[in-house]
Amino acid sequence: MEILLHAESKCRKDYRGSIPFSEPVKLWDSRVKLYRWAIRLVTTGRGRKKNIRRLTRSVGLPNPLSLCPPQLDEQLEYARQYKSQISLHAPLFRRDLLQKLKCRAEDSDDLVRVKRIRDALRREHTQAMWSSIRCTTAAILVPAASRV
Repeated sequence: MEILLHAESKCRKDYRGSIPFSEPVKLWDSRVKLYRWAIRLVTTGRGRKKNIRRLTRSVGLPNPLSLCPPQLDEQLEYARQYKSQISLHAPLFRRDLLQKLKCRAEDSDDLVRVKRIRDALRREHTQAMWSSIRCTTAAILVPAASRV
């Protein structure tokens, strides 16, 4: 039993994001991360400038290290608010992203990718449907119906 507990504690855990992945969500999530890293580097001196420069290039922003801490806090708050607004439309962005990927796979005649993307679309649709059913119904009497 000890070995099992030790293996479980050392196991890599897979954390799902609270927002479905898509390009706009990735962009604003990266901006929040960038401003948090910049604030940490400016205030405590801990962090790596190379990581901040790399993320700055990928996000397409000017160097955040040239800003003072109050400006960084303001930018971080703006990025967080925008990310929370964009999270309302994240499932639509996700579905559009998967549709585009499916069209690209169909154009390149990659049947395996088409099937995987089609299955992902179907799976995400059924998960959303069952979660809405669970939210709208009262106490479920039959436990088998609550499992998907």
